[in-house]
Amino acid sequence: GRLGPLPDALEESVIARMLTGCFIRGLSGFESAGSSTGILGVKCRVPDRPCDVELEETTDPAIAFLYRLSGDMNPLHVDHEIATLGGLERPIMHGLCTMGIAARHALSAIRSSSSSSSSSAETPVKMNAMKVRFAAPVLPGSTLVTSVWFDGTDPSAGRLRLSMREKESQRVVLNQAYMEFEAH
Repeated sequence: GRLGPLPDALEESVIARMLTGCFIRGLSGFESAGSSTGILGVKCRVPDRPCDVELEETTDPAIAFLYRLSGDMNPLHVDHEIATLGGLERPIMHGLCTMGIAARHALSAIRSSSSSSSSSAETPVKMNAMKVRFAAPVLPGSTLVTSVWFDGTDPSAGRLRLSMREKESQRVVLNQAYMEFEAH
């Protein structure tokens, strides 16, 4: 599917374009209704070397209630009975939250690796694009570990690849992910 463009009401210009694809867990036997071209079809594997930066964060067990403010009222995120009916251990975190944590970790990695002479916390970073694949559900309260690999030799401009795993289970929860950016 496609959402956007999202206009800036004050500037009367586009501030973001969002592309999304979806799947239904457990269903199979369907042929593609379209092509996997463009950003949604990009397979972005991590390099075969140790990551450049690794960041860790423990999520709040009640974070799903906050993320309901995004408009996603799916009870799968807050209702134990509904989650177990869906084959899950308990309610899961919103994908938007998982992606947001990955984005924040990637931006922190860029700032910490920037060769800028200014303080790393003050290095402005412009995120131009981000793509992720959700590989497994995340349980609120779990610790997420994001591994980041910079493409090229200059970590202040270009592209990075990332993956995220749940520390407790060691299962990969986000993969085939990248961010295009500019750090100034």
